[in-house]
Amino acid sequence: MQTMKLLLWIMIWQIPMLMGSQIVRDNMAWYHGLNHPFFAPPDWLFGMVWVILYLLLAVAGFCITRKGLDDTNRKATWLMLVQLILNAMWTPLFFGMHHLMGSMVLVLLMIAMTVWLMRAAKPISRTAVWLLTAYLAWLCFAWLLNSGMWLMN
Repeated sequence: MQTMKLLLWIMIWQIPMLMGSQIVRDNMAWYHGLNHPFFAPPDWLFGMVWVILYLLLAVAGFCITRKGLDDTNRKATWLMLVQLILNAMWTPLFFGMHHLMGSMVLVLLMIAMTVWLMRAAKPISRTAVWLLTAYLAWLCFAWLLNSGMWLMN
């Protein structure tokens, strides 16, 4: 049963990647035409990091719901699902609509929601909080990168 729950969380966290992959591919010429901050990583690194982050997020979701859904973890579970929705919205906003400022604001919202999620998850699973810390760090970097591109373009 626990294995199935973990696999379900892994499948859930594939949604943003599956939804966004074609949008990214279709807009790479636009992306490469932007001015990038000096600290922008190479394209291949983004894919690798997101695969790892989605796996960490899935394991965090599993840790939060490991004992089932109850009053203790309901808030953290809902916050995790809100985070999933926000995450899925970023790619269409940035790559699809080319909305640099809107995507920058969305990342700020994702950062705030992640902090809230970490606070809600803390009494449930310290492991989940540590896994979410990696995601939070990447979101902060993504905000800097997104902000840099907005300022430079």
